[in-house]
Amino acid sequence: MAKTIVLSDVGIRHIMINEIKEIDEETGKIISKGYSCTVGYTVIDENGDIINTGSESHKYTSGTTFSDILKLSEDSDKLVTDFVNAISINMNARENIN
Repeated sequence: MAKTIVLSDVGIRHIMINEIKEIDEETGKIISKGYSCTVGYTVIDENGDIINTGSESHKYTSGTTFSDILKLSEDSDKLVTDFVNAISINMNARENIN
């Protein structure tokens, strides 16, 4: 018999963003094709008990060649891309990289 579990919380364990690169066949240069985003989370039920500690979600930004079902929503895509750009700008300034 099926059991219904009411979730009260999802705790984020980690967020990992990796740049996907490939070689441009015309120029031979390495180019960015977008990002993969993995979110690991813990599922907690209404009683505060941990249901699952090993859950992960894997999605990709719009610039990748993965099917649309595997891609982030438009808002999430913008969030990931803006976050990476902001971190890059701050790190480049901090490390004096032009």
